[in-house]
Amino acid sequence: MYGFIFYFNVKDTPDGRAMIKPKKASAMEVSSYKDMAQLIFWTLPLGGALALSVWRIEQLGSCLRPPCTRYGRSFS
Repeated sequence: MYGFIFYFNVKDTPDGRAMIKPKKASAMEVSSYKDMAQLIFWTLPLGGALALSVWRIEQLGSCLRPPCTRYGRSFS
């Protein structure tokens, strides 16, 4: 019930403001090797946070879809 009420009442922008969409959606462009190194460097913490989250969930011993299969074996 709450989800339906929220869905129909939520707004993307404040009243009186138009939503400005970007002209194009593309990958982040780099113009030098230094910029590429910075992009890779700043992407690593995101991958690390994702890996840490996956590791913590795996330690809980939970499965998202039964039967719990890991590495081709079935665990009950």
